[in-house]
Amino acid sequence: MVNLSGMTINVILKDLICLKHDSSFTYRRLSGIVIRPDPVIDPEKSPGHWVNGSTGESVIEPFDVEPDPVFPKTRPVPTGLEWSNRFMPGSLACFTPVQGSESSDEFISKNGGTRVVHAMVFNWIHGMARHNNSLLSFCMIIHLEDRAVPCGASFFDPAFSSGQKTLPIDLECPLAVVSDLNSTTQRIIDYRLPPVRYMRTRPSAHRVTPEYIFKYNMAIDRMKRLPADDPRNFMQQANIHCAYCNGAYDQPGQGTLDLQVHNSWLFFPFHRWYLYFYERILGKLIGDPTFALPFWNWDNPKGMTMPPMFVDPKSALYDEKRNQSNLPPAVIDLGMTGNTDPLQVVTNNLTIMYTEMIRGNKTAEDFMGNPYREGTEPNPGPGASERGSHTAAHVWVGDPRQPSSENLGNFYSAGRDPLFYCHHANVDRMWTLWQYFLPSNKVPDKKITDPDFLNAAFLFYDENKQLVRVTVKDCLDNLRMGFDYERIDLPWLDYRPPPQTARARVIKTTSDAPLASTVFPVTLDKIIRVQVPKAKKGKADELLVLENIEVDTTKFLKVDVFVNDEDDNINELDKASYAGTYAQVPHKTNKKANKTSIRLKLTDLYDDMDIEDDDTVLVTLVPRHHGGGITIGGIKIIEAPATKSS
Repeated sequence: MVNLSGMTINVILKDLICLKHDSSFTYRRLSGIVIRPDPVIDPEKSPGHWVNGSTGESVIEPFDVEPDPVFPKTRPVPTGLEWSNRFMPGSLACFTPVQGSESSDEFISKNGGTRVVHAMVFNWIHGMARHNNSLLSFCMIIHLEDRAVPCGASFFDPAFSSGQKTLPIDLECPLAVVSDLNSTTQRIIDYRLPPVRYMRTRPSAHRVTPEYIFKYNMAIDRMKRLPADDPRNFMQQANIHCAYCNGAYDQPGQGTLDLQVHNSWLFFPFHRWYLYFYERILGKLIGDPTFALPFWNWDNPKGMTMPPMFVDPKSALYDEKRNQSNLPPAVIDLGMTGNTDPLQVVTNNLTIMYTEMIRGNKTAEDFMGNPYREGTEPNPGPGASERGSHTAAHVWVGDPRQPSSENLGNFYSAGRDPLFYCHHANVDRMWTLWQYFLPSNKVPDKKITDPDFLNAAFLFYDENKQLVRVTVKDCLDNLRMGFDYERIDLPWLDYRPPPQTARARVIKTTSDAPLASTVFPVTLDKIIRVQVPKAKKGKADELLVLENIEVDTTKFLKVDVFVNDEDDNINELDKASYAGTYAQVPHKTNKKANKTSIRLKLTDLYDDMDIEDDDTVLVTLVPRHHGGGITIGGIKIIEAPATKSS
């Protein structure tokens, strides 16, 4: 373990490549490099020498630093491809194993006697290139055959005009994808949805047949066996999520402002396209165009345990990095309350689903997430489903034995668990249900017509390894995309909490609580209760707003919100006073702190309790995480804006 620029790192670097700022790049197969403190440069050797950091032995033949390193393997940049100059200034610096060793644990460095590491190490992970006037994102990694390749799918359109960023090394997300930068597959084409000849019906993971499990296992196994430079390879696909969910890239023309597909209205569209191509790749690998991913229906009591097919250690669907306490028959706790009564957990889960799908939303953005445009700070605000059941399932499965709750419990590693895609199939199912099957009187207008939303674009590799550009507007109809979901009962659809009638205790508690204006901003490391003035007296169409929520993105954070709660049992959510939640999956970015906001509809909540002519309500905030990490800038109640009917 070594501390670099104030950042503690304990990680094995694999397959890194060295970059130079001119028209060439140099690379070498690297394996098993461990960063150690105190790298040593032999001052008696030429500046071009590489030396073993412990022994001082020469690792490779000396070479001149200028004009171009003579390394074991060097070749010019492919025609028409121009590297960005956004790498750290200074001489070339690389890691390489000791000669003849496949897994050296020695740190190698060269820079004329200067200790080289700090942020330069990170810059070898992400890069930028321009090809035929189209900016592409690149992860500079070398695979087993010693070729330099671009990484994964790009994000947004135009793509990443501001280049790579420095990231914590322990993300380990970029991998190789294709072996030939001049390949025709590197030409980006605009994707056109093919005619739907076979409707792929995604089944409930708890209801699949042995034949389906065999086929699914075979598909994942074949994906894992693909060459490391194949963009359809299991780890390549997994790292799409890592690259675009951890602040790896800057917004075009916005300096160092992060790109992020979570916590905004891009959450559902990005993941729908992600699963779309993942599913088609699996189908092609087994020669079955009807193959469809399963969905983990954690919204139904019969599906509230980890699907059995994912816990067989001999299966390709198995991942050892899961919370061992939450394996079947443990019931998923979508509220992360820690309640040990399975029946109460199920009841809580159904209440959560009703709240985030029906009761808590006033507008489309309340469900989908807040607008995210060029120049917008990342994490403008997650929608009800994303910050609720979606986040809980991630964290509930993640392994607490791992340093960052890998795999499913952290954005960078989530795609490495096959259960991720099954989980997100159900997340996508929630979007489909909300769009087409839920009562429209709660949110009359469910369409977002903003061009910045509809025209947002992503790049993915399709099942034929072709790099394609897709847009949000083309993924709004799942049937047009050729997939649907098995019909399953929705027990939460009518699971409205029982009315709250008692007022005496609420009035007494309210009289003892301070006004919100005297408490906020506040770091939420314990339960707090405050009085919040209403916009109007009595029952009204109002929203509760938690604003300027500043979070440490590296931590799991969750805050439940109650209004006029009549008891102190915070582990029971099946009551009228439960208003909703804010939660986040841990992820790592350069800028650990982010600000966001959420709003919760109070209209139905007021209908379920007797507030008479009250001009204030009692708001209780209950942190479900441990310690700090979240500061809430303010809390207020506003009149709900008018919505237009469909």
